[in-house]
Amino acid sequence: MEVDKTRSVFTKCFEIVNRLSEMEQKLQQYHTPNKYLKSLEDGSRPLLSIMGTSRTFIEADWFEISNALSNLQGATISIRTSLSDVMSGSAYAEILELTGDVIYSISEALADIPWLDEQNDIGGMVATPGQLPAPTQFALRNGRLVVAQPSNQIEPERIGAAEVALKQLLRQAKRLAEDIDNSNLELRFRAEFNEFAQLLGEGGNPVAIGLAALSQKAVCEAYQAEIPDILGTQITALLIGVGMYVAQDRQWQAFSEQAALAEFTPQVARDAIATADAVEAALKQYPELADPEVPATIKLIREWIHDPRGASNRLVLGLVRTLENLATAAWEQFTSLLGAVAASARKQVAFVGGAIAAAAVLHAAAGLFHVPMPELGWMKMIPKAIEAGLSKIGD
Repeated sequence: MEVDKTRSVFTKCFEIVNRLSEMEQKLQQYHTPNKYLKSLEDGSRPLLSIMGTSRTFIEADWFEISNALSNLQGATISIRTSLSDVMSGSAYAEILELTGDVIYSISEALADIPWLDEQNDIGGMVATPGQLPAPTQFALRNGRLVVAQPSNQIEPERIGAAEVALKQLLRQAKRLAEDIDNSNLELRFRAEFNEFAQLLGEGGNPVAIGLAALSQKAVCEAYQAEIPDILGTQITALLIGVGMYVAQDRQWQAFSEQAALAEFTPQVARDAIATADAVEAALKQYPELADPEVPATIKLIREWIHDPRGASNRLVLGLVRTLENLATAAWEQFTSLLGAVAASARKQVAFVGGAIAAAAVLHAAAGLFHVPMPELGWMKMIPKAIEAGLSKIGD
């Protein structure tokens, strides 16, 4: 192995091992179920074996080291994404930060392994967290980005009552929408309420419904002087009912807990809005990459934040999470297109152009890593990974 590369990777792996020890202590401290400790133990065993002594590390080949790191990476991501079911509050925030640090350190170590570079394996440079609870999620369908709304996660014994409540709320919303359309209220207010009623009618993602209700509440407060008292009371009652409906959903509960722990400033909201605008512009510039619903959805969620100075943590987190989910799907699209270029003897122009376009969207989304959230640490590797990936096209 090359001396400089060996030293760099060994140092990063040593830091990862220290982080793992700290992570294990925290999992024990917070009495986390044994299955998570077992998962961490199984995931870290190959790397700990290699790191037994400097001699065993030097004698290992790059393939063995990269497999050990990838194995740990998968285990850590799995723990990170499932812990919200058993933890909350400051304990969950601590584990979230630790796992984020481990995932980012693994990505850095993998990026320094020359074996990956020789095999054109750019995918190993970035460890995405998967699609997280958010107003919307994304997926790839026939190579294009599409909106993929998750189903609700209401307790089985409550589903029947929840469905009845949703139908009743929808009837209220439709009646109110008719009254508002027949009123003298501003066109913008009428349009925003109709959008909210339409989203409620679609059912589906409670996180989106909950955040849309929060946004609608802010709109009503802004138009308070113009809304007739009776109509205002009816809208308030509807929004309270919607809040009670989404409060039954586990995704909304986990999402709200994390928002409560976040320390967002108006500047964070501005950064998220700027990133959303850049992503929307990139998607419109390259319409072949995504269904039209994708930029339209990002625009809608971005517009829920009416004023960065007074935006609630949940609305800001909603936009941040939406953009993070988009970046995860865009990374999958980028690496898929790179793979298609590599597999093509002639490096088909369509695949090359697609990879370059996907890189533009991904680079726009990567602006989100400036937001001070531990879970976004993985995005710091995106610019370096894009550069490495595009350099392969030129080879």
